[in-house]
Amino acid sequence: MNTTEMQNQIKQYINQLSPEKLQVAAYFLAYLAEKYNKELNQFNSNNSEKSALELAEDIVGCVDAPSDLSTNKDYLKGFGEL
Repeated sequence: MNTTEMQNQIKQYINQLSPEKLQVAAYFLAYLAEKYNKELNQFNSNNSEKSALELAEDIVGCVDAPSDLSTNKDYLKGFGEL
């Protein structure tokens, strides 16, 4: 189910709710949004001072490859020649 389908399904559910249950749903959605924003702010504050290498430390070196991935002798053959 894609996002648009989920939104349409949620709208159908909302249209079936009584005003009291709609208020409960609104409180719950506000709670989820607040929790998400707190987690996002915490993630951003924890990672704002880290370098790209520090953020990727779990995956750095996990592939067996040349140390300099920017070197491709076949691709660069004849580069800059007239």
